[in-house]
Amino acid sequence: MKFFAIAAAFFFLPFISNAQFAAQLHHNAPATLHLNSDKQTDNTKYDWKRGIRQAILPGVLATASGVSGGVREALLWRKDVFFKRFPNANRNFFDTPVAYGADVPAGMQPYSKAHKVLTTAHNAFLGAAVVSATIPLAKHGKKQKLTHTLMDIGIQSLAISAGYFTGFEGVFGQFFKR
Repeated sequence: MKFFAIAAAFFFLPFISNAQFAAQLHHNAPATLHLNSDKQTDNTKYDWKRGIRQAILPGVLATASGVSGGVREALLWRKDVFFKRFPNANRNFFDTPVAYGADVPAGMQPYSKAHKVLTTAHNAFLGAAVVSATIPLAKHGKKQKLTHTLMDIGIQSLAISAGYFTGFEGVFGQFFKR
């Protein structure tokens, strides 16, 4: 019971004290959440062009992440197709180290240098896509309607998902198809 009292105080006390402080600042006005701007009316329409324009960069970065992920998976699961497509590829870079042979410890998978580079590129592009999608959502103090923010989040999520799927499926599913 003591734990629940401490947890409740930890989670709810900041909200209660902030609401009381906000009410005092507004000359004893009731504390409310300002999700909608006072300047906007209910008639404002969502700007689709702006939402789509802001989703281009995250979509492109997610596509690059999907391409690097598709090449990485092709090196793991369709190595024969990879070397058939690129016969002059450097095997020391793209293939698993031959030095391991049968001496690979249990539970250890020797990865190629290319696998490590492609994993790093995959993670970096995907992280950059998420960050570039998040930055326009922080309007630097500008308030907008909650439905407009949710529309921005939906468009950004759709752009990242479609971009990643297109890049990965285009490379792994089509280019390195068996």
